[in-house]
Amino acid sequence: MPYGEPERGTESPQEFTTTVARWEAELAAAEKVLKPWRESCKNIDARYTLEKNRVDLGHLFGESDSRFNILWSNIQTLKPAVYAQEPVPVVKRRHRDADPAGRIAAEMLERALKSELERDERMGCGMDEALSRANLDYLLFARGSAWVRYEPDMEGDTVLDESCPTDYVGRNDLLYSPKRTWAEVVKDGWVARRTSMTRARGVGRFGEVFRNVPLDVGEDGTEIDERDQEVIGQADVWEIWDAASRKVFWVSRAWTDRILEERDDPLKLEGFFPCPKPAFGTVSNESLVPVPDYRQYAKLAQELDDQTARIDGLVNALRAKGLYDASVEGIESLMNENADVLVPVTNMNNMLGKGSGGGQITGVVQFFPLDTIARALTGLYDARDRTKQTLYEVSGVADILRGSVDPREKLGQSRIKEQNAGRRIDVKRREMEKLARDCIRRKAELMAEHYDPERLRRLSGFDQMTAVMQAEQQQPGAADMLFAEAITLLRNERLRGFRLEIETNSTMIEDDEAEREGRTEFLRAAGEFMSSSLQVVDQVPSMAPLMGQMMLFGVRGFRAGRQLEGAFEDAIEQIAAGGQDQGGEPDPQAQADAEARQQEIQGQMAVKQAEAQVKQADSAMKLQAMQQKHRLEMEKLVAEHQVSQAEHDIAMEQMEADLAKTQAELTLKEREALTAVAADTAKSQNAMRVAADAARRTTVQE
Repeated sequence: MPYGEPERGTESPQEFTTTVARWEAELAAAEKVLKPWRESCKNIDARYTLEKNRVDLGHLFGESDSRFNILWSNIQTLKPAVYAQEPVPVVKRRHRDADPAGRIAAEMLERALKSELERDERMGCGMDEALSRANLDYLLFARGSAWVRYEPDMEGDTVLDESCPTDYVGRNDLLYSPKRTWAEVVKDGWVARRTSMTRARGVGRFGEVFRNVPLDVGEDGTEIDERDQEVIGQADVWEIWDAASRKVFWVSRAWTDRILEERDDPLKLEGFFPCPKPAFGTVSNESLVPVPDYRQYAKLAQELDDQTARIDGLVNALRAKGLYDASVEGIESLMNENADVLVPVTNMNNMLGKGSGGGQITGVVQFFPLDTIARALTGLYDARDRTKQTLYEVSGVADILRGSVDPREKLGQSRIKEQNAGRRIDVKRREMEKLARDCIRRKAELMAEHYDPERLRRLSGFDQMTAVMQAEQQQPGAADMLFAEAITLLRNERLRGFRLEIETNSTMIEDDEAEREGRTEFLRAAGEFMSSSLQVVDQVPSMAPLMGQMMLFGVRGFRAGRQLEGAFEDAIEQIAAGGQDQGGEPDPQAQADAEARQQEIQGQMAVKQAEAQVKQADSAMKLQAMQQKHRLEMEKLVAEHQVSQAEHDIAMEQMEADLAKTQAELTLKEREALTAVAADTAKSQNAMRVAADAARRTTVQE
């Protein structure tokens, strides 16, 4: 019976009750172990998304709203460096020898996988979406998970369609045995996944027994009132895969009367679990409880927040303010005026009389010193930059920044620079690559084991494959024979594992590159030795056996030369046999055969060398394109960093300019006011002198 269709168990009610009690205890124990990690993840998620009202963040935010969200910045930098694009499946023969059925089966399965991945993407359940979300969980919480399902579309007993979607599993929806290592979980542990079901979906999946399950959970995972359960309620159902019994159980913890369903291994996967090992970050050797990276630099992030809050406070304080004598009128009006105007006062003599230094207005007004604040701001900006650099070193972002390359550099220099700078990032990248590879392998295994052969034929475009079309042209009916052999190989789990290797393009590029380099090196060395040895044998025929053994000695030292070792042995034996003729005279026919064989070998080697060079060139182009893309991303990061630094410098310069302008304006206004006061004083004194002179003249006349 296909996985996903309901199946009624035959166990007694007592057996069902005992099983429910067992799994309730198992799930509760696993949740207890992971509880501190889940609480930490809750706070980290709120910090990342700035959802301050969703959870009490305590010291993460402090009393001030001033924050430097370095966590968000780091994650946005690391996400494309760890997982950038959907993996491309690569299926190849494990041993590169003559194996037509293996070659056809590998190409057929690879093309079918690509077709399925494209269809999943169109249906909104693509692997790229699941892995992108798992990557975010991995970077934030040190654990990212995915789950591969087999979903047959049934009509009665007829399978109308089949699919293998890949699901993202959230951090609160995955539980597993509290073991020390994942190998122990696979050996005799269990893995459980939580899904939410409405009443209609649950009844359609498990039958009428699901009507007993309370729908006490809303779509957002919160509890809802009993009166609203049938309208908007859902029930949490745990799907538990037990490796010890090779059985699958479905239970609802809200209804403990009996389990919903129990099945023997429905998928027959080699590793039993439909989910691969999660991508783990920091874990100890004693448990599988991950430690989020943010905990390693949380204090530094808090220090950045404190420094940012202090900077904001000083920036707000950086404005013209001071004290003035309240008994003197006109000072406040003078400071509130924006235009260059004179403010009339009636107590100028009183104002100047209170001024110090010979009637200066500065004795009435004292401004707050701003140069001290400016120096403190400069020191805080420098301290924050140093804290950021330390945090980048701890989080690994500094490795990405150091790995940025110059597009004008040579390919080898760029590769060395990227490799040396990204060692720590490579660990994270490989963890996600393994998760992607294991998802691809499970998807391939499900398709090979469960898909209808004709569906595989259509998905892979088997009849349009070049090798199949050539075989059909040479011998009618050969295509069906090749298809039957390929399906037999795919259906046989043991043969499939021995003869086929399933990887992704990201995990295969280094192996393929090393193999191509090895083959190219072998062909170069073998060709040079054969050229020189033939010259020696032409002059001294008796040296042929020795040259042959030396050639074999060199061939056996190359891993890439193993496939041609037998051909070299046959050729050397023929040369040795041809040289043993009566009187030391070579047999013309044997010599001709040997030369023909030698030319054939040289021709084969030349062809293989040309193929290797073409593949190497193609790989180099792909690698260069990938590196160019990486360089562009790194340049973008560096440019953004430089822009941020430039904006900071501009802000500082603007602040200093504003400060100087403010001080200059104050000095100018003070001078203008003093000038006006002096002019008025002179005018008054002049008027008084005129009046006094007039009075004296009047007195004299009298």
